[in-house]
Amino acid sequence: MRPVRCRWRKTELAMIAEKSLRIAVIEDFALTRRGIVDTVREWPYTLEVLEAEDGVDYAERCADWGHVHLALVDVRMPRRDGYETMRWMHKHQPRTKALAITYDPAPAVVRKALQSHACTVLGKGVGLKELHRAMNAVMSTGYYVNQYVSRDLLRTVEAEGERPAERWGTLCPREQELLLLYVSEGVRDLAEVATRLGIALHTAETHRRNGYKKLGIHGKDELMRLVLLNGLRES
Repeated sequence: MRPVRCRWRKTELAMIAEKSLRIAVIEDFALTRRGIVDTVREWPYTLEVLEAEDGVDYAERCADWGHVHLALVDVRMPRRDGYETMRWMHKHQPRTKALAITYDPAPAVVRKALQSHACTVLGKGVGLKELHRAMNAVMSTGYYVNQYVSRDLLRTVEAEGERPAERWGTLCPREQELLLLYVSEGVRDLAEVATRLGIALHTAETHRRNGYKKLGIHGKDELMRLVLLNGLRES
């Protein structure tokens, strides 16, 4: 599967540039945390960076900080580790997108991070360009697929014992068109999909609901995984 390449449209960048992006770096080792912060600050946007040594420290520090757009979270930390921290974010800060980072991106670690609502998993040896590429992708689409995430997605499908491509074939052409557009780069929401297809919003909602039912999925996250893993954009 080809890597995801993400380019934000000018209008999206302009919207983001109106305010600073708030980035959190949650890592217990001070020197490692400082290195990540320095790399993050080279991202070409106006940033506010919050540093925390674990999940408990993060919860205390961000209480009066406002919305955190993106959090880089070490999976192994004292008190509240990265898995628990990302689950805490999902419950208390559902709009915050988390990137899990680890020295050991083994399959079990990747799986647990994704189950804890990580948008991707990165090794701590990640280079500056890939880190920024991952941050761009997660902010734009909610996902960044690399070799670790691709491997885990493949194992997930194999474990399910189903062939999503066969389920995809049960959709009518209009449902396929709508769902592919819904997870395309730069498409903000279902209302934009309806506008592009020249249909009413309630019609788009019906197509989406019917498509989800046929595929056996329950949301955009699961749809994105199915499309990325099976190369359905190229079908």
